[in-house]
Amino acid sequence: MKNLLLILFAILINLCEHSTTSAQNLVNNPSFELYDTCPTMINTGSPDQVAYATGWYSSLGSPDYFNACVPSGPEISVPSNFVGNQNAYNGNAYCGFITYMTSVFYREIISSQLTSSLTIGQKYYVTLYVNYSGVFSYRCCPQDKIGVLFSSVRYTITSPPPISNFAHIYATTLISDTLNWVKISGSLIADSSYQYINVGSFFDNAHTDTINLEPNSYNYYYLDAICVSTDSLTCNNTEGISDISLSDETIVVYPNPSSGKIFVESNVFVGIKVGIKMYNFLGQMVETNTTDGSNNKIELDISNLPEGIYLLAYTINNKKYSKTIIKQK
Repeated sequence: MKNLLLILFAILINLCEHSTTSAQNLVNNPSFELYDTCPTMINTGSPDQVAYATGWYSSLGSPDYFNACVPSGPEISVPSNFVGNQNAYNGNAYCGFITYMTSVFYREIISSQLTSSLTIGQKYYVTLYVNYSGVFSYRCCPQDKIGVLFSSVRYTITSPPPISNFAHIYATTLISDTLNWVKISGSLIADSSYQYINVGSFFDNAHTDTINLEPNSYNYYYLDAICVSTDSLTCNNTEGISDISLSDETIVVYPNPSSGKIFVESNVFVGIKVGIKMYNFLGQMVETNTTDGSNNKIELDISNLPEGIYLLAYTINNKKYSKTIIKQK
């Protein structure tokens, strides 16, 4: 499974030696890894389970939040849940929603405030990853038109996004892959200072392409790894490094997530010096430490760092390795 954040971090790390600035993903908590509360049930809207993912909330219907923090079971864990069995594209969490229903018009949409407003006249690149649930999608079919609508107002359940057959970025082909994550991507020139991102299907049934139109049928898709950036590499370079594991050499990072210290432990640290660096999402090095070869453990204090997702990078025998770290409050 490819890991979008590691790819982005790797690109930024490689560029940071040659540039002092890097474009940023404007999506808050883009892979739903940060959460205030572990989800407790299939979403009924009371309470809104999607709102447990930091920065996100349901703005139409009752989309679901899945996280590996839930003990394995038939409902809302990762990878096994009531929708099927699917690993996250990145990390340990994702959301999911119904995007099409025949007999009763119904859509589910999730929303979030961007970390900064779009700049009018600026070009932005957008990507998101979806996976079709052939298990849970009932008597229906793959579809197109899943995508992103930006807005200047905060849509909510009581004032939901419009289904007006328009989205800024959306899939133009049927998404039928039940095994792999499928990338939806595009670009736009901002015509307004949009502050919010809304994700789902914003087209009615007449403007949505499908194969099977059986009565009482519906579609369900998983959603992960959403990106909005002025840099095409940040959002569109999806080929590159993924998590690399050593064959006979185990590296353990714990606790992860952490609010204070983290420890990196491996038998390969004994007898050699290993430099470990931590980077934020802008590609800036925020912590560093070096083993002295006398023991198998190295400590990093991240208590003063803002909460978020970081990349831990180190080189052993001229090979580069990396792991994602989540800093909690």
